[in-house]
Amino acid sequence: MFPPPTGESEVIPNGGLFSLYVLLKKPQLFNIYYAGSPSIGHDNGVLFKYEKELASTHKDLNASLFMSAGSLEGSWMLEKMEKMTDVLKSRNYPGLTVETHVFPDESHQSCVPSSVMWAFRLLYLGQN
Repeated sequence: MFPPPTGESEVIPNGGLFSLYVLLKKPQLFNIYYAGSPSIGHDNGVLFKYEKELASTHKDLNASLFMSAGSLEGSWMLEKMEKMTDVLKSRNYPGLTVETHVFPDESHQSCVPSSVMWAFRLLYLGQN
């Protein structure tokens, strides 16, 4: 629908956990990431460990990231997403942009259509 600009590559999987794993473990593979309803607390929050490892070896991160969730997914999901956002932004990577959105009155399943459209608009067109 929206082809990436020349020289950009993206990961838009069926899982936000996978997107964040790739961003934190192999950031050179892509520069556009969509993480819809990411299970950041999975495996005792191992993604925070991966983020810390990445920060110890990288001064910049050339990536655009959009994370989203539905408000009905609960505090477990929303608090972890907010924490990951805060941690990534605190690193002050010059090339990193992080955008998030919580869809009011939406669940894990019902926020998918809106979330995907927001991802395309933010990551490819620079608008929300």
